[in-house]
Amino acid sequence: MRTALREIDWQTMLTGKTIDEMWTYFKRTLQTLRTSYVPRKNFNQNTKKRTWMTKATKKLLQKREAAWRRYKTVCSTSNYEEYKAIRNKVCSAIQRDKANFQLQLVKSFKGNPKRFYGYVRSMQSVRTKVDALQKTEGGKTVTDKETAEVLSAHFQDVFVTENDTDDVTYDDIVTTAPLEVQFDEDVVLKKLHRLRPDKSQGPDDVHPMVLLRTAEEVAKPLSIIFEASYRQGILPADWKCANISPIFKKDSRSDASNYRPVSLTSVPCKIMESIIRHIGDSHGEQ
Repeated sequence: MRTALREIDWQTMLTGKTIDEMWTYFKRTLQTLRTSYVPRKNFNQNTKKRTWMTKATKKLLQKREAAWRRYKTVCSTSNYEEYKAIRNKVCSAIQRDKANFQLQLVKSFKGNPKRFYGYVRSMQSVRTKVDALQKTEGGKTVTDKETAEVLSAHFQDVFVTENDTDDVTYDDIVTTAPLEVQFDEDVVLKKLHRLRPDKSQGPDDVHPMVLLRTAEEVAKPLSIIFEASYRQGILPADWKCANISPIFKKDSRSDASNYRPVSLTSVPCKIMESIIRHIGDSHGEQ
């Protein structure tokens, strides 16, 4: 995948295109190469639950199953005693492996809290979900679509909109030199190397793991897109979208005001925003 990306002349391919066309070409190229080169792994639910087991414990499990089959074939006292001895060893080994795994999760909490909370959620027998919400006109929502519309209306109501811009006149505006931002390839590359591969992708379907593993190859096209977007003051349509999830806070689950929105936006857009913010902070300190 990295070899295929290196063979693309990004300067030629992106020249003469609009911002949306540049971003669409870059995104589709990544998606095509990802489909061709990135293998897909199917997880078995039972196997996934035993990822914390050591190889020695898994071998003991196989011995226990073999001992049980021998006992069912010949129901003798010796075969049962053999099975029981291996069964006790398996129970002790499972408890020891589970305790060690949980200890490692606690120790790594500061550096990787997502892994810890993922394990906690996997142990929950009751899954949290958005229940039927109270509608403004009375009654409660029945379908998921109605629930989403109620949450959307509530989040729009609590969104702060600045309405005082109409009172600002030209004389009130203080003219200052525009902020000079250079989206150098080296700067973009440093930001790409700091991406967390365990984070989720945004609505643009560009995963941070792909950007991190191909950082040296995608730094140049991203720097070109960032530069053009900043100079023209136009953002790609994908960067204006977000996947919003309602997170329950407290009190009644049927009240939409008890949910807070958590948005998931485009990762490249966050990189561009981070570069501008960093240069803006440096300019302000001077």
